[in-house]
Amino acid sequence: MSMEPWDSEEFDFVNLEELQEQPGWMLSAIEVIEAYEKLSEEDKNKAWKELHQETKPKSPLQEEPTIKLLFSKGFNNERDRMFFEIMLFTGCRLNEVCALETADVYDESGLVRNGIIIRNKKTLETRIVPVCEPLRELLSNYSFNRQERYLFPSESGEHIKSQTA
Repeated sequence: MSMEPWDSEEFDFVNLEELQEQPGWMLSAIEVIEAYEKLSEEDKNKAWKELHQETKPKSPLQEEPTIKLLFSKGFNNERDRMFFEIMLFTGCRLNEVCALETADVYDESGLVRNGIIIRNKKTLETRIVPVCEPLRELLSNYSFNRQERYLFPSESGEHIKSQTA
């Protein structure tokens, strides 16, 4: 006689009488249990397997060829490409990259810092994100007006907004 997954110690059964005495949100649990009990053995096995099956996140950017295609043909100018390369190499959020100041990335002599300074406007905290060698090379070759306060300035001289990035 084969043992079904729900017969194992791993699968805890619930006393329906106890659940019925619980608050209203527990009624949905009772309904789920009752619906499960009405399933055929085949459907129970299928549900059990699907529940414990590993799932992979579905993101188009997970595929390396997609990322390579995006960076080889997907940007109209150097600024846009650099913006997304910083996000890719550092894991920084869109609004964090928008607000980067030139001094957060480059030192007084114009060299790329060992770490990018990320500022949180709400908490006023800062953190340092290390700069990997490929990003250092890209930042070293990035041509922009180093006199600007922001690395990605808007036409008004402020940093670009995340809505327009």
